Amino acid sequence: MKTLKHNPHPGGFSWGMVIALIIVVALAGLVTLPIQPHCGRRSEQTEAVNNARQIGLAMLDFEIEYGRFPDKTTEPKVIATTGSKLRMTGHTANDYFRQLIAADIAQSEIMFFAKTAFSNRKPDDRFDTADDALKPGDVGFGYLMNGDTAFDNKESPGRVLVCAPLAVEDGHVSTLRFDRDMYDQKAVVLKMDNSVISLNVNRAGEAILGSKPLLATGEGTVWGVDATPTVVPPAPGEIRFASSVTKNSGPMIWIVSAALLIVFLLLMKLARPTADQSRAGSLRCDSHRPARSPVIGDPGCHQSDQRKLRNHMIALDDGGDDTDEVDGSRRRC
Repeated sequence: MKTLKHNPHPGGFSWGMVIALIIVVALAGLVTLPIQPHCGRRSEQTEAVNNARQIGLAMLDFEIEYGRFPDKTTEPKVIATTGSKLRMTGHTANDYFRQLIAADIAQSEIMFFAKTAFSNRKPDDRFDTADDALKPGDVGFGYLMNGDTAFDNKESPGRVLVCAPLAVEDGHVSTLRFDRDMYDQKAVVLKMDNSVISLNVNRAGEAILGSKPLLATGEGTVWGVDATPTVVPPAPGEIRFASSVTKNSGPMIWIVSAALLIVFLLLMKLARPTADQSRAGSLRCDSHRPARSPVIGDPGCHQSDQRKLRNHMIALDDGGDDTDEVDGSRRRC
């Protein structure tokens, strides 16, 4: 006896189902998209923390040998001791950090590197000449001074000595704001007691120390009422991308994800057959489906109907078709 197999999905996968699958894959990729940049920012922040600690150790050694942190008063002492020809004072953090190299305290330029919008490449560690030592773009940290002189470590060990990453505004390195996106809304700061901490950066680009902006002065701050904290910025290299203190891609990701989800749901609804299409498909399947053996043996089925069903099965074996006659018998059974 021939048995006709019924395919519950006679049309296979529809285009709607294929498009819906593509949307699901795209949505999954969109959700995981921020993971890789986030991991990269974490590693860059960790590198900045480690380098800041190295700068702190060098600063403490320099203070022990020359009496204070690098500024314009220590340059003559370094030149008299070492005979160095390096430029060691000026308007950038590079100038003052060169005193650590000239004094043979800092053995590498790498310790001054921090990933920023203006320092994208690590130093080449060539500092034999004035043109090679800490070139623009080699330094990623800003140097905090009291106006144009260095802070005294004995006044308040909780004061900040170096910081990163500073923001880029109008093509220049800012002395007031931090790049909120570079280290995942964090700023790395080195205190004068050689402790390194990460501060939250608000939407205005201000690093928050305690409950106040880092550079805020007055009662209840680490600077007090007499200090004038001034960030001496690094000399920038090529600015490959402009940092933004208010940039936030989070809402955009959620908006795009929601839009894709809506499209996915609409496509799923279009891919689902309508009730009329399902009923028509069921009737087409019934017209070619052989009688089920439980129907023939059903005691509630009339003998004449059972006989017609048996004849129908025989007709199928012989290649015939008496579907119309047997449909009524099946309905009565």
